[in-house]
Amino acid sequence: MYPLILIPVDGSEASRAALQEALELAREQRARVRLIYVCEPIRHVVFEGVARRANVPLLLVRSR
Repeated sequence: MYPLILIPVDGSEASRAALQEALELAREQRARVRLIYVCEPIRHVVFEGVARRANVPLLLVRSR
């Protein structure tokens, strides 16, 4: 029996399917669940007071 099940999710279809399976297992085992949202770190390139996320249009302007 599993008393606690850790379920990592990232919003993908595969993680949604895994979430459903893990929740079903938790119901069967009467276990508690803990979710952790997994994402890639946001990388910023800073130049001339403007921060831009890699490969993304203007995201943030630094205020002074």
